[in-house]
Amino acid sequence: PPALSERLGPRTWALAIPTSWLSAPMPGLRDDDVLDLLGARPSERATASGIAAGVRVMAVDERTLVVELTAEDASAIASARARGLSLIPILRSTR
Repeated sequence: PPALSERLGPRTWALAIPTSWLSAPMPGLRDDDVLDLLGARPSERATASGIAAGVRVMAVDERTLVVELTAEDASAIASARARGLSLIPILRSTR
């Protein structure tokens, strides 16, 4: 099989996201699934906002979700985590 770097599209990067960053695991994820990520802050005044859209699953296991994304999406995810937000994965339909 091709190396991860060979599977990436032009001007994209791979980011390993620990599953502990996710508010809940997404069962049944497979390579090439496409996700949107929301950032959520649970509290008395809970908030949620869009963080990254159209990230492609490159690999997934019990501890890590590797996604293909843009530099902007990677920065948005890092910023969300720095603000203490958990990530909510939303699976896009293939139809």
